[in-house]
Amino acid sequence: MKFRRFFFIFHIFSIFILAGTLYAKEPTTSTSTPQLTFGVIADVQYADAESRGTRYYRKSLKRFEDCVRDFNSHKPVFVVQLGDIVDHDSTSFEPTLAIYKKLNMPAYHVIGNHDASTAFTANKTPAEYLGIKKGYYDFVYSGWRFVVLDATELNLFITPASNPAYVQAKAMYEELRKKGASNAQPWNGGVSNDQLVWFKNILAKAAKAQEKVIVFGHNPIWPQGSHNLWNDHEVFNIIEKSGCVVAYMNGHNHQGSYHHKNGIHYLNFQGMIETADTTAYALVKIYPDRLEVVGYGREPSRTLTFVNRESPESGLPLSNETKTGSLDKDIGNNAMKSK
Repeated sequence: MKFRRFFFIFHIFSIFILAGTLYAKEPTTSTSTPQLTFGVIADVQYADAESRGTRYYRKSLKRFEDCVRDFNSHKPVFVVQLGDIVDHDSTSFEPTLAIYKKLNMPAYHVIGNHDASTAFTANKTPAEYLGIKKGYYDFVYSGWRFVVLDATELNLFITPASNPAYVQAKAMYEELRKKGASNAQPWNGGVSNDQLVWFKNILAKAAKAQEKVIVFGHNPIWPQGSHNLWNDHEVFNIIEKSGCVVAYMNGHNHQGSYHHKNGIHYLNFQGMIETADTTAYALVKIYPDRLEVVGYGREPSRTLTFVNRESPESGLPLSNETKTGSLDKDIGNNAMKSK
């Protein structure tokens, strides 16, 4: 009888030990190789012009070329530039896009305010110059959905005053200005109601398919700041309620920043234009439990851990708000396909 009891206890104990061993090994086994890797560049802002302050317009073209060469050696699945590939002068598009086409993988564009204003001087839309059908779109790789937003859709710098979009933009801007909002800047822009509806539907589709999502935009949306999208709170609220977005990535503020709230990472990449003797770009490696941002030049490397969270609309709990920076561990047919 004692032997049976000993054998039973030993058997149960062995099961727990085995389960614990398997559980402990699982993260190492499943996270040793990234699910996919992509490249990120922000604010190249090339122009054939003299440097001004900390903006090195001519130097940025060589930086960009070196970056593209490096991406080709690392072979990410795709590359995305987060807007402002040029600074001014429509002739700047030709050399920068020629370099971007040298990538040996799909290359995506986010439209920046400088792209839009520069294209306008040549009576073209930025989408026409960049070779994309529309400023906002989405695409999927390895079960991950990537969403690109167009922060220049509502603007005061290229839209004719007779256009209904200008009326919406002007009203949005004036409302912010009356409130004394820091992002009430004429060089910022907004997202239209149509784009917001589209965005919400895309995220609902992703949540239903149990896809994780990374959103790309030109302007930051959180926390509040002078570079933010005019209707940042609307985009922020849609992301918060979706339950499927793990990160929002942008440029525009050349100094860069990192914040997070409710398990969502908000990463502003540094601008390549403001690098005198170095560079700024990154590779982002996606693992089941984290993003690893491998920074080059002045772009910091970071590990961004995922937090379990679900949409309030699904009835499942969100994580509690965490302090800024605590999840960030420093560790040192719209694609432009290269020919």
